[in-house]
Amino acid sequence: MQNPELVLETLPVDLEATLQLGYALISRGSLETARDVFDGLTRQPLESEHAQQVSRGLNRIGDVLLELENVPGALMAYRAGLEIRQVLAQRDLGNMQWQRDLSLSQDKIGNVLEAEGDSREALAAYRAGLEIRKALVEQEPDSTQWQRDLSWTHDRIGDVLLSQGDSHGALAAYRAGLEIRIALTELEPDNTQWQRDVSLTHDNIGDALQAKGDSFEALAAYRTSLEIAAALAQRDPGNTEWQRDLSISHNKIGDALVEQGHGRKARASYLAGLEILEALACRDPQNIQWRMDQAGFLAKLASLDCLMARNVRRDYLKRSRDILVGLKSQGRSEVNEELIDCLDHALRRTSWRSWNTIRADMRVVGIGLLAVHIFRNSFVVEPGLVAM
Repeated sequence: MQNPELVLETLPVDLEATLQLGYALISRGSLETARDVFDGLTRQPLESEHAQQVSRGLNRIGDVLLELENVPGALMAYRAGLEIRQVLAQRDLGNMQWQRDLSLSQDKIGNVLEAEGDSREALAAYRAGLEIRKALVEQEPDSTQWQRDLSWTHDRIGDVLLSQGDSHGALAAYRAGLEIRIALTELEPDNTQWQRDVSLTHDNIGDALQAKGDSFEALAAYRTSLEIAAALAQRDPGNTEWQRDLSISHNKIGDALVEQGHGRKARASYLAGLEILEALACRDPQNIQWRMDQAGFLAKLASLDCLMARNVRRDYLKRSRDILVGLKSQGRSEVNEELIDCLDHALRRTSWRSWNTIRADMRVVGIGLLAVHIFRNSFVVEPGLVAM
């Protein structure tokens, strides 16, 4: 990596050339040096256009650092970009794009903080973005982009509130987002991305209802989501994202049915989801997320409280374990050793009378942890919210 001091001493006089140097350093992986270049630019007077480019460069550094799992560095870069955007937004309150960029910076910071478990600060960041987006919608209510941005912020806030145990607050946030999304689909019924947004929100509403203990209403929400996801998957069978969405809807319906004591019906839902995941895994055996999802379905099938041949139950357990052991041998940090130990323990206990104990053990140790990996939005900024 180049010496940062040497790079700064030899910076081009031309700002455009300096900015290009910064981006070139990012492309080469010289992130610390690139950060120094952009930091150097922030210490001198800049025209608004150049300042905006510097903020984008800092955000890009944050994105790359996040991919490299350098969370503190990513957060620092995002906050530096946020400071620039706050100045720009104050410089021209009528510039709606700059206001939106500021809300996107709040999103990035909120996403990192939420993933790190700092829900209080994440919620503050999302709410700051919410106020900006509400103002944008008030200024230009016909903008579908502003409307969709606002719906995503409601979802983010709902996610944090749900993680904090505030299922009522989460439900209110999700429903606020759903109202916007349904209105958007009525404007453009053929917009598949907006259709997917509605499906995602119904799933979120189901999660909040489930957390409240209302599994019957949750099941209705999940089935509404499934109906949309199935239509999208049928429309484009080659879209792997939509196929996985459909598998997750089956998973959530299965979970709700388990809560209601309908083991056989839950098994049908889990099998439908598993079939989709196995097809996806055949397309790309190296896709870790799909393999984790597959292991989760198999473990859940094995834990069901319904009549099942012993060899079938053992097969589910063994297949789930084999997937996890294979991933662990590849050095995948996503696989917790407790999950494998739990499956090993279940495989050793083969008598019918012991299955109640096994199910309880798996719920506490294994199933809950596996289920964490079956979700749609894993530190991903959704299409339409991505900005440099």
